[in-house]
Amino acid sequence: MEKSFRKDVIVGICIIVGTITLFFVGSALFSGAISELSTNIAASKVFLLRRAELISNLADIKKSSQEVSLYAQKMNSLLPMQEQLLNLPQALQSSASAHAVTFSFSFRGVPILPQTNAAGIAAFSLDSSGKLENLLLFLNDIEPKATRYIISIDTFDLSQVGEGNYHLVLQGRAFFQ
Repeated sequence: MEKSFRKDVIVGICIIVGTITLFFVGSALFSGAISELSTNIAASKVFLLRRAELISNLADIKKSSQEVSLYAQKMNSLLPMQEQLLNLPQALQSSASAHAVTFSFSFRGVPILPQTNAAGIAAFSLDSSGKLENLLLFLNDIEPKATRYIISIDTFDLSQVGEGNYHLVLQGRAFFQ
């Protein structure tokens, strides 16, 4: 009986040690699998958050695109076509006549054609003569108050040419679509 008891104890201890060993081996394998799964889940979460952010950015861009398109249409409606710039000297002539100013007008060089993100530019020169007050009123009419044309005065030279009379030479740009 002593032999059988010993044998039973050894078998029991082997079973317990085997069970504990299997438990630790299983735990280690299971822990590795869980760690790998949690890493995959975290990566998937980051991927989904990034994707949601990209979708949100795309929606913002589409919304902005519609607004930009609306503003571009409005800006283009302010700019005349290139051919309509041929009427600019007549428009300036009416303002010059209203202020008793004589002037001559000419376009300079080749116009820069419009691009998708920039208006076209036609450079011009303007020579005018008259009383100083009248020249100032004329200038005030043609640059900030021009209704159909958007022009920019780049340089000007004002000189006195007699008692109360002045000569104005200016270089500018007219914008078109």
